[in-house]
Amino acid sequence: MVPNRSGPERIRGCAEGPVADFPVRDPAAGDNASMTKTAYRLLATLSVALAITTTTAAAEDFEAGQIWSAKGRAKDPDPQVLILRVETGTPVGDVVFVAAGGLKLCLPNGNCGDMFSPLAITKEALEKSVKALMGRVGPPTTEEERARFQFEKGYEFWKDGVEKGARVTITVPLAEALDEMEGGAKIQVK
Repeated sequence: MVPNRSGPERIRGCAEGPVADFPVRDPAAGDNASMTKTAYRLLATLSVALAITTTTAAAEDFEAGQIWSAKGRAKDPDPQVLILRVETGTPVGDVVFVAAGGLKLCLPNGNCGDMFSPLAITKEALEKSVKALMGRVGPPTTEEERARFQFEKGYEFWKDGVEKGARVTITVPLAEALDEMEGGAKIQVK
């Protein structure tokens, strides 16, 4: 095909009308630089979209034993979360029970610590909180390890609270929930 210099070229085999009008670039016309810039912009956009999709897909597959780096606060910038259990299909949606470590958390009653466990957080809120999967650990094997995370006691508290309609599931990102707990909120639900 030879470009029509007076306007858009008609593509052979296409129906007449606006759908068949496509401008054809002539390499001799010197607009290769703009085509190259457009191609680079498209590649950059696709690679960013692919990276976002990959991160989201990984976060959707929470499993017990995973250790994730999380978005922190100024006073605890590099927290980590250990996935203790994933509960699907609950009255409040999919809930992930985590132990959050690397914290500088002081509750209004004066209790302070570097770990909080267990926390019941919605899958969506946890997806907004985590940055990268760091590794995996096996389930706690000794009574001392199980007691450290207080999972059974916390799970029963959560289960009873859900049955009674109490606000016992975190629905905001972890850093925001920690700020609210330090401010006196028992749990944050929106």
